[in-house]
Amino acid sequence: MIAAAGARSGHGQAHGKAILIGEHWVLTGCEAIALALPTWWTRVEWSDDGPLHLTSDGGDLIDSTSLQMLGEAAAQLGVAADGAARVSSNLPMHRGFGSSAAFAVAALRALASRLGRPLDDDSLLQAARAVEAIAHGRSSGLDPAAAMSSGGAVRFAGGRRLSEITISAALATARWVLCDVGRAPPTATAVAIARAARTTMTSSQDEALQRSTAEAARSAAVALRDGDASGLGAAMNAAGDALEPLGVVSPAMRRAIDALRAAGALGVKQSGAGLGGAILALAPDPALAATLCAAVAGCTAERWVLPVVAETAPTPLEAGR
Repeated sequence: MIAAAGARSGHGQAHGKAILIGEHWVLTGCEAIALALPTWWTRVEWSDDGPLHLTSDGGDLIDSTSLQMLGEAAAQLGVAADGAARVSSNLPMHRGFGSSAAFAVAALRALASRLGRPLDDDSLLQAARAVEAIAHGRSSGLDPAAAMSSGGAVRFAGGRRLSEITISAALATARWVLCDVGRAPPTATAVAIARAARTTMTSSQDEALQRSTAEAARSAAVALRDGDASGLGAAMNAAGDALEPLGVVSPAMRRAIDALRAAGALGVKQSGAGLGGAILALAPDPALAATLCAAVAGCTAERWVLPVVAETAPTPLEAGR
């Protein structure tokens, strides 16, 4: 390993994500789709300034894991782990929105910038998987793939990005409703529970759930491109059903999912590893999005409404907090 040379500073940025299709099953090789959420971002500045240390605009962003991730980022680029890194972020933490992946991608981009060695997309993704694995134990690569994308949605399978999906303008009135049901445990905890649940299934049961997830991913990709809100909602529901047997839907998640379905959401499912965190719902228009938020005001900590097509800043709806 060589020392990182040169008194210079580098900057990197990545953004949040919401998993649309494929939580857990992506680890078996199934195709997954993640939504890029550029208005939730993480930025890292990394300068060549003495021993490795990390500061933050928010104290909850700093822990021993974060420092280990910086060390792995340096190892991935073949340099010594040194210098001063500073992180700022508006990403909700521990909610399934990809905060660890965004930090991994932003840190790698910052260090590569500092070294004057830009990373191509494939190299960045593989390095980010290794860095994110420090936080989660194993990274499928889906979250980093979304964190580094230019927007829209990302198709992912087998550890690599298949393509980015341009979302049809026909979905301009549609809205995502993201609901926070409370802090989730580390992703590795949910992954272990899901893995254990799969060991109790027959091979035919396991294969059927994988097929259902793969079909949901194909259908969702077509619906996003074609502007088919009803088809998109149906794909979300099918993907959510394939997660039920894995034991990662907590009682708080179940209350929110049931309330959103009863209020008329086109599609509802968890977004992320589960046991807490985010629920993702699809509304055909802003009016129903407001209705969905009101329906879960009593069983969620926070709600955000995001346009399916044109990304704008998420707006927390404070009632019911």
